[in-house]
Amino acid sequence: MRAIVVNLLAVLGMSLVIVLFEFGQLRPGYAFFGALAVLTLFTADKFLAYEGKSLAVAARSIFTDPLSHGSKAAFAVYMFCVVSAVLVMAGSFATA
Repeated sequence: MRAIVVNLLAVLGMSLVIVLFEFGQLRPGYAFFGALAVLTLFTADKFLAYEGKSLAVAARSIFTDPLSHGSKAAFAVYMFCVVSAVLVMAGSFATA
């Protein structure tokens, strides 16, 4: 249940940043920070699952192994947040 809530909050947070930035209601610097904050908190939550393992193993599993997230939908949510954050950050640099 906790994973579902975290995934939902991450998607809602990133979607809110995207919509506000695209409609001009969020300055580029704030959009950059918002996307980075959502991605950082979501990635930190994923790293907590690998507490006893090395950083290299954890990073490899998070980014390349869909089953390490518990389901393919959770992996898709994470990849959505990563790609969205990269696009928002690139857009904020382009408009700043």
